[in-house]
Amino acid sequence: MDQKILNSSLKRKIGHDIILDHEYSKQEIIQVFSQTNSSSSVPKIGSVHSQYLKGTLDFVLYTRQTAETSYVSIQGINFESGTSGQSKNPYLTNQYAIYHTKASQYRAAQIFNYPGVFIEAQLFIGGNILSITGTAEGLAEPVLANQTSTRLGLSEIWTNQDTLQSLFQVFDGVLTLQLITFRIDNSDGMPSSLSMIEIHGSQASVTIEYCAFKTVIPTNYLEQEFLSLDKGGNLTMRYVYVEEISEIYRPVIYIAVSERSNVQLQNANITSCQIYQSNSGVLHIQYYTGGTISLDDCYFRYNSVVSPFYEGKKPFGGALLIKLCESSFSEQLGSEGGWQQLNNSRVLNIRDCRHAFYY
Repeated sequence: MDQKILNSSLKRKIGHDIILDHEYSKQEIIQVFSQTNSSSSVPKIGSVHSQYLKGTLDFVLYTRQTAETSYVSIQGINFESGTSGQSKNPYLTNQYAIYHTKASQYRAAQIFNYPGVFIEAQLFIGGNILSITGTAEGLAEPVLANQTSTRLGLSEIWTNQDTLQSLFQVFDGVLTLQLITFRIDNSDGMPSSLSMIEIHGSQASVTIEYCAFKTVIPTNYLEQEFLSLDKGGNLTMRYVYVEEISEIYRPVIYIAVSERSNVQLQNANITSCQIYQSNSGVLHIQYYTGGTISLDDCYFRYNSVVSPFYEGKKPFGGALLIKLCESSFSEQLGSEGGWQQLNNSRVLNIRDCRHAFYY
């Protein structure tokens, strides 16, 4: 260590280790350690996936040596060399690229997807900053420049049979998704209890722009939300297209808005989605005291809820359900503690369907 320990009373000897009465920040650890290894049996940091089997300090050191920007292609390979992850030598999957692309809560990592369909198992974003960008229509490769086109990209990310619960799991991380179509593979024989994106933690923040949410077979039902946001998290969705997703009883998008939440949906298009049992709307907003949510220029077209107990099984409009709740932990009780706002949003129902909005 670069400093002498002057006060020996702060030292404790346990075996061959010295424990110091000092708290080190994550940044201090990254700067001070230069080499380490782990003899512990795998998994060493609690993962069942081979790319996460390094020891915790090994992982910290490894991220110092890897790139902040990586590329993923269906012609790529998940192998480490001096040029791995570069545009001329891309990785094969986003899962592999996430591990080998340097990211922290201080420095953002960028992953670019070439055109094609990427079959992924599980993608974890915990406490770090990550952006995944697809290839815009009309281009042969992804670019770093901010996209202004409202057209969808040429890159797709699918779930597969190894996806245990949800594809993207965000825990107090910052994630940006651009120009990608996300599909849950709900083909016959595939599990129906999968979701695409789960967001947890009050420090979590997810931005989704110029993306689409779809399933492989629109008539096959899902058992879980396509996207869900826990209380305290933040979510921004711009130019997002949600099309032909069928749920048994859960909403397609579930958003819990609490005191510290900031949620914005702008130019979102939700079309032809269906809930088989009338337990929820296609978009379900659970609003707790003090949160902020805004829906601007959103379009809800031909979304329906079918109750099997309703005579004739006639569908009725079920685009948006807003449930007002009080939080016992809020400084201001009552729904007036924050605000919800709908600006220039339109709803188009099926023939004589009624009640597209529920409060």
